[in-house]
Amino acid sequence: MKIHPNTFLLIFLLILASCAPLTTHTCEKNGVPYCQTQGVFGGKWYDYYERGVSCLEGRCYEAALYDFNEAIRQRSTDKKFIRTYGMHFIDYFPHREKGLLHYETGEYDKAEAEFKISLDTQDSHKARLYLDKTRKRIMELAQQRVSTPELEIQCVSGMVDSSGAVWVRTDPVAIIGAAEDPQLISGISILRKNNDAEDTKLKDVYIGQAGQRIDYEERLALDQGKHVIIASTRNLLGGRKDRELTVHVDRMGPDIVLEDWKAGVSISGAVYDDANKVTLTADGKIVPLIRNRGGWRFKADLPAGSKSIHLTATDELENKTETKVDQDLFSTVSPRWFADGEPRHILTDLESPLKMVQAGVSPVISLKDIGDNEIVFVERMALHGVIKSDVGIERISVNGKTVFGRSGKVVLFNHPLKLKMGENRVVIEASGVDKRISRKTITIVRNIPEVFKRKHRFRLSIDPFEDLCKKSSNQRYVSLIFSQFMSDAMKRNRFQLIAKRSLYSLFPDIGLWVKEAGSKRVWQAMMTGNIDARRQGLEISMEIVHRSSDIIAYVDAYAAYEDDPQLAGLGEILSESLHREFPLIDGRVQKISGEKVQVVPNQGIIKPDSVKMDWPVMIYRKTHPQRRYGSETVILGESYINGAGIEGFGIGAVPDIQTGQGVITQ
Repeated sequence: MKIHPNTFLLIFLLILASCAPLTTHTCEKNGVPYCQTQGVFGGKWYDYYERGVSCLEGRCYEAALYDFNEAIRQRSTDKKFIRTYGMHFIDYFPHREKGLLHYETGEYDKAEAEFKISLDTQDSHKARLYLDKTRKRIMELAQQRVSTPELEIQCVSGMVDSSGAVWVRTDPVAIIGAAEDPQLISGISILRKNNDAEDTKLKDVYIGQAGQRIDYEERLALDQGKHVIIASTRNLLGGRKDRELTVHVDRMGPDIVLEDWKAGVSISGAVYDDANKVTLTADGKIVPLIRNRGGWRFKADLPAGSKSIHLTATDELENKTETKVDQDLFSTVSPRWFADGEPRHILTDLESPLKMVQAGVSPVISLKDIGDNEIVFVERMALHGVIKSDVGIERISVNGKTVFGRSGKVVLFNHPLKLKMGENRVVIEASGVDKRISRKTITIVRNIPEVFKRKHRFRLSIDPFEDLCKKSSNQRYVSLIFSQFMSDAMKRNRFQLIAKRSLYSLFPDIGLWVKEAGSKRVWQAMMTGNIDARRQGLEISMEIVHRSSDIIAYVDAYAAYEDDPQLAGLGEILSESLHREFPLIDGRVQKISGEKVQVVPNQGIIKPDSVKMDWPVMIYRKTHPQRRYGSETVILGESYINGAGIEGFGIGAVPDIQTGQGVITQ
């Protein structure tokens, strides 16, 4: 076989090229050498990337650009936790770091293109942050006039009154909306307006990256009463727009005041409620109401011979107060007779005429559906009660706060309670028109249902981050970030966090965290991480590795040193990212078909990518599902997730599983 002479020439040139010396860079700034690698430079893609990062650190831009381009030529896509050789892994972001180079040299169009390429293949907080910075600089250089964003805010459910205020009974209260602006929405905050103090920030809407339109949905824990909610948005150039929404949270039924009862003849009284409209029925028949002094007065004829009647007052949100009215409801304590204020057993003609008076009796307090020592499983509850007095009620208070200040002989009242964990002491006080006072003290113990306790959550081991123990100028930031991360994660009760012993000396409080987390149990996944401190800022990247050695998630957070407030909050950003990857999903079994079990979440739709395949779940039932104040739970078994969609997820079938049973991710 003949070989063309040019073929020999081509082979010779290839051999010569392979023997050519590798490109080297010499860069030194203030006596510090840059463009360095830790090991021997071998000309591999990861060598060029490592050296390019070192060049960029020293602002050796030309050399850094060469190395990034060569790394991209050999391996073109950005990727987290990629293997270089053996068991050595790195985070590889040549396009992102090349974009940062162009950003620092003022080539913003090129920087934007590189950041977008990086994000198309591998998401990272640093790339998103610098893409926003780049777009802001482009708009500033174009001298764009700062625009005012468009902003919407509304409640998911509820009723809108004539003033535009929303009346809602849900808990939590779901607020939705959207912000839109060509100059890119970079932040949305939800606040509660306070008339006499600074507005209270309720939540910052999570925005991964600035965009022309950001839709949001936040669930707010709002107490009974009126709230002015503010949505505040801003764009990259600082343009801002605020919108207010008045929300009346009403989870209480109307108060009913009964003034007169004549069996088989008539009943009269009044109904009071914050809502604009109420309905009153007597044995199912509508009772006419007349608006009067902030309430509605009524008088209804009763069927002849009737000895009792069932009253129901309902507001526009379907909150109800119900009671059975009969003679017993109007009876209090038998009165005593006094002469000149002194008790007399016998009065005779020999005694001087005395003025006879009937002494009043203290109001009688009765509570509905709750005992003097009650165990509940809810954070918020309604205190229902009946207070009666022959002379009339003047004031009712709960823990010193007036909850009723009108007159009536029989008052059926409702009052919301927000309970702390553990023991809650509640004092109900009633004052009659004659100033006689009655008090009733009850104890309410709030518990967590068994299945929601932290000991049943997924067990996540925290390994020391690489470089965490190294002494450097960044140590104060590192310690703060890690402490913030652990503290925020513990508050959320999503995981059992198990810390390694090597972290004890760094963080004295970690012993408390570990004790609460139940560290003696075997971990199910390990969280390892790296802290990359460079000239521009700090980047923290973490991998969550399952016991099977599969990497099930990555989370990261970055802040430039110039953004000191954000740098100080990196721990919370990291915790937020982790919890978005693994949300706690509570649902119920909707359908069983052979080995297929379909579960629907209790809180609307879910994002399919937030449901991890093979993730363990617990199946449970409530011991008293219809109980007004929540119920204890019994864990029936365990299973795993085997499918996910917008409307729910599937789990593996287990013996005796039934529709309606609860399912919660571990």
